[in-house]
Amino acid sequence: MVETAERRRVVTKIPAELFSSYNTDAPKIVAVEFEEDSVCESIGDDAFYKCRSLTSVTIGNSVTSIGENAFYYCTSLQSITIPNSVKSIGDYAFYFCKSFTSITIPGSVTSIGS
Repeated sequence: MVETAERRRVVTKIPAELFSSYNTDAPKIVAVEFEEDSVCESIGDDAFYKCRSLTSVTIGNSVTSIGENAFYYCTSLQSITIPNSVKSIGDYAFYFCKSFTSITIPGSVTSIGS
């Protein structure tokens, strides 16, 4: 089991369904943390859909959008750090993240889905 996903190449988008339960080859991860010099601009639709082992996420300052269902049904997700660079959050991005103790949406967010 992979504990932490690390990618050293230049990634500008986390594609749809990359770590999703739809992708049977996806590693089981517990944490996501962007490096300071990350150039990733978006987290795609369903990127972490039903990633039940995920407990914490720290989104990089380069990310401007979080896609639909991005963290849908991540039932173990307890904490997420959303930077001021994020402008939009898609429909159901955090639906059924029942382990959250709190979440802070920065003032930079101008669009939030359902």
